[in-house]
Amino acid sequence: AALVARVNGALQDLERPLECDTDLELLDFSSPEGREAFWRSSACLLGAVAEQFFGATLCSARATEDGFFCDVHMGSRTVQSAELPALEEACATFARARHRFERLEAPRQQLAELLQHNSFQLEQLEEVTSPTATVYRCGPLLQLCRGPLLRHTGLIGALRVLTSSAALWGGSGGCSLQRVAAVAFPSAQHLEHPPQFPPYPQALSPPSPCSPHARGGRADIPPSPQSEYRARGFSEVVTPNLFSPRLWELSGHWQHYSPHIFCVPAAPESLSLKPMNCPAHCLMFAHRPRSWRELPLRLADFGVLHRNEPPGTLTGLTRVRRFQQDDAHIFCTMEQVPFPPVPLPSGALARPVLVHRAVLGSVERMVAVLAESCGGRCPLWLSPLQAMVIPQTPEVEDYAREGTLLVPGAQVQAVLRRGGLMADLDGDPGTTLARKIRRAQLAHYNFQLGKGR
Repeated sequence: AALVARVNGALQDLERPLECDTDLELLDFSSPEGREAFWRSSACLLGAVAEQFFGATLCSARATEDGFFCDVHMGSRTVQSAELPALEEACATFARARHRFERLEAPRQQLAELLQHNSFQLEQLEEVTSPTATVYRCGPLLQLCRGPLLRHTGLIGALRVLTSSAALWGGSGGCSLQRVAAVAFPSAQHLEHPPQFPPYPQALSPPSPCSPHARGGRADIPPSPQSEYRARGFSEVVTPNLFSPRLWELSGHWQHYSPHIFCVPAAPESLSLKPMNCPAHCLMFAHRPRSWRELPLRLADFGVLHRNEPPGTLTGLTRVRRFQQDDAHIFCTMEQVPFPPVPLPSGALARPVLVHRAVLGSVERMVAVLAESCGGRCPLWLSPLQAMVIPQTPEVEDYAREGTLLVPGAQVQAVLRRGGLMADLDGDPGTTLARKIRRAQLAHYNFQLGKGR
């Protein structure tokens, strides 16, 4: 569903009237602008609930790249982790009430009278240089916000409060605040079935996703590629990431593919990041004369490739600019493929047949397909989150790490890992046992191991 609109290149609320002929584009949650507006609206919702729930004063509420947060002033009081589930439920109740986000643009002096009860927002209003500013009302909350926002809170289908921490107003030296971070989605399905492969975008390398798990999931995806290579007669090779553009001119890629090749300035000539392995493997094949007796020659290269894809074509993990591929090339003769043989005189040079092979293709794309097929709940052999060790109290955490649950004198987590399982331990002392269990359930760990006295 549409969340905000782009009118003549500028973002605005859906309910603002169109005053002339316009170039209109409707944006939903899949677009970066729609997602930002959704999380900015969710931050306003969280701020409104936090003011009522804690009796606090909202200082700021902002969207981030992966969610949102609000800073509140509570005097000397702090937000306890045990209060977060109740705060989350209060947010859900507030969202179901379908409070409208009402926009008001007025002169700064008039807005200063409306915001006189909140010294933090008055300070932000003083930084506005334009003669007018914009505020939004959501239930009892009146917040200085540039927008655009959603039509009402009912569009926020699911919200999860993640963490609470301390913050300072205006940097070091400012008064102490409490920061509550959260994430929200249009439907509860996003929260109930989060992907077990959690690659995330990195702002300093867009869009090349980072992943805390090897190859986006299990460290052995694909399972034991080296042993499979050897069993099937492949030689695993390593080729450089940087090549002279002359290689792509020789292969013919440059004439058709140069806009999609990253170039790096260097001396004495510029270099380019390889977008495919084919020409590099051809160089390895051609570095000396080959006899037909050496064929078929199978070269496998599980390397990293870079392609300068246009921004409009980038979609999640299915199309990125940096990816891994189980690339291989088989050099063989015409007689070794199901084609009519071509007679050649003895000792004559012949052009080999080049067979391109990729079983998995892009690992990132494969992970996206697997995550969608499994609905976020991967089987044990595929899951990157297989076991979670949960000590019931801080006193037994050392036992969970070093106790005799499985092997006398051995570390429980280490024993699980030596057995081939990817095991984690939740040793957060500020979290209750129930929240640790719930956190492991939502992450879809296949096994949870609890230990108490």
